Amino acid sequence: MAAFRQAGWKSVLSQSMLSSISMYLLRPPFERFNSTTIAIVGGAATICFLALDTAYVSLIELFEKPDLLARKRTVYTRPIAIICAITMPLLAVAYWAWICLDNTPHRFVDSLTTGALVATQWILLFQAARYESWDIAGPVGAFSAAAPTQEQTIRSVATAVKHLVAAGIALMQAVRVLPDARYKNFLWALILVPLISSAGQIGWDGSRLADDSGWLSGLPTYYGRHPIQDLVERSKATFQTKLEQQSQTLDQAVTEYRRRYHMEPPPGFDDWFKFAKEKKSLIIDNYDTIFDSVAPFLNLKPQSIRSFMEEAVAAGHIARCGFRGGKLEGDCGPRGETIQNMTAPYRHKLPDMSLLVNSRDEPTVLLPSTRAASDPMWQDLSGTHATNKVAEPCGSAWLQRSRSTFDNQSLAPLPLSLPFVQDARDSTDFCAHPEYADMHGMILAPLTLNAATKPAPILSQGKLSTFSDVLMPSQIYLQGYENLNDYGYADEEDPPWEEKQPKLYWIGSNNGGAQVDGSWRRMHRQRFVALAGGGADDADDAARTATYLAETAPGEWTPRRQRSLLPAAADVHFHAFRLCAWRECKAMMRRFRAAGRRPRAAQYAHRFLMDMDGLGYSGRFYAHLRSRSASFKMTVVREWHDDRLSPWVHYVPVSLSMAELPETVRFLQTDAGAQLAREIADRGREWWAVALRPEDFQVYFYRLLLELARVVDETRAVV
Repeated sequence: MAAFRQAGWKSVLSQSMLSSISMYLLRPPFERFNSTTIAIVGGAATICFLALDTAYVSLIELFEKPDLLARKRTVYTRPIAIICAITMPLLAVAYWAWICLDNTPHRFVDSLTTGALVATQWILLFQAARYESWDIAGPVGAFSAAAPTQEQTIRSVATAVKHLVAAGIALMQAVRVLPDARYKNFLWALILVPLISSAGQIGWDGSRLADDSGWLSGLPTYYGRHPIQDLVERSKATFQTKLEQQSQTLDQAVTEYRRRYHMEPPPGFDDWFKFAKEKKSLIIDNYDTIFDSVAPFLNLKPQSIRSFMEEAVAAGHIARCGFRGGKLEGDCGPRGETIQNMTAPYRHKLPDMSLLVNSRDEPTVLLPSTRAASDPMWQDLSGTHATNKVAEPCGSAWLQRSRSTFDNQSLAPLPLSLPFVQDARDSTDFCAHPEYADMHGMILAPLTLNAATKPAPILSQGKLSTFSDVLMPSQIYLQGYENLNDYGYADEEDPPWEEKQPKLYWIGSNNGGAQVDGSWRRMHRQRFVALAGGGADDADDAARTATYLAETAPGEWTPRRQRSLLPAAADVHFHAFRLCAWRECKAMMRRFRAAGRRPRAAQYAHRFLMDMDGLGYSGRFYAHLRSRSASFKMTVVREWHDDRLSPWVHYVPVSLSMAELPETVRFLQTDAGAQLAREIADRGREWWAVALRPEDFQVYFYRLLLELARVVDETRAVV
């Protein structure tokens, strides 16, 4: 109202329209906020503004008091005293907040300089408003916002023009508000500030548009070769050492078993060793996956385990079969043919025993931290938010742990600024990564999870780290050898590396969990498709930012935020939406573009093939390993082959956060990276042919059955 009385409604209306146009042109910086947030922030800013203004006026009155000789001090001749009086307290508060609350890396000089500049800006604005008009505050603030800083990335020439127009409007308003003076028109030269700032980011000829980045001082700089190069070399050396250390004789194998597991091998171990050598198994000692699965049961009495097995059979998804007199008896369910094929060569040497087999893709044995004999055997968690139940084996302290992928990565040997997978087992350890609770469908809301709450050894094809299922090889993988399913491989469909597109490929459905109440937005498959540009809103996906590593000096890799290049380097889409409520399916249809189902051969036209979990493990993995493309693998599911496949040697691992995926693809498209990717593809193909054969399935399952036979052996001691 005061503005109406002083300037008239026409002037106020024109000023408001110009301000609205300026805010529209600067719309992107404010798009992330909703109206409620804007109201809260605006109200808080107003209160702080009034408080600072009151403090400012009080200081002026203090300085203007007469001295003992009744002479009045003039504050106007001493602006430095005023600036220091207000700047120092502000700097103290800002510096304390930066260190204690934000906990980000900083430099003392930078902190003081930035704080001093900001405080000085406010002081000078107050002084101008005090002796002219508060109408000057709006244009000055708009002009400041229109001049892009390093953190406000300019992604295009059009964006730069918008900032310049907004700055021009704000500057025009400021010039109009100020009183006439001899040199007032010289203020128009300030338009050079946003012009130079924008040109500095995009280049005077637009040449820097591809490098429109914001440097991330909170993440470490990596020195040496690119991190992927170091990860590949380190992983190759570790894998080669493992191969060279495999036992060659029975005595060596027994000694190594005792060293690893602190107990004697199970009965029949000598026959297993002979069988493994006959089948030319390259892996003799590394069966930690088996022992980790059966070790908890060795702490229980065999009679108790048999009793729990009897209770477990009541569930409809549990099949029961076994070996009697060297023959397979009973119904093993959908896995029956797989078990038949894997045990055919040595079945006559197996002791009599019973097996419980899970017919679902999801794991099923989830033991609570405490249990009573009267507790029911089964608890149905299907379609529920099962995070706390899945995490219960981690202990109560799990929920208080940090949910930062970067925090967990800081413990890794290499000081990386992106969550590149450095240890495959650690990357699937749910207890070590509480942030997974909001990232994976099987944890957020499993589609089917009928959990056994008592320790029964049940065979499953994959599991999360907190489950107690015993891992067996997948029938999908075994059938793929004969090309009996969609996950098979045909060599004639796979062109040479040179003829493939240097892109990341994935097409599939939204499988991954029970998609209700909007939980699908955080699930792994939906996050991946959105990250890779498979959304329905092209503009939204194109503007997505990602963290990349820039070689700012030879051997110095500095993290920065910039426009994501992944959508242009990926062919990623959903081909179907299913297993969801109609409302959720419609929401996903609006969010993502759906492409038609493509022939199996279409994937092999690309150099990088993505594989990720579905409702459980993914059956595509072996077909990708067999191909001439490099296999990318994102999983938190543990499988039987974990001891014999090495990340960065046979495949490219991808973390569940996928924060490093854009940089991984970018680097593997460079000349040096493409050579590494081709070598990984070749090693994966070669290793599949010698270590993931049907014979290797048999060797693994033979040893697993010997361990299970000992678990229920009435004559064994409780460990």
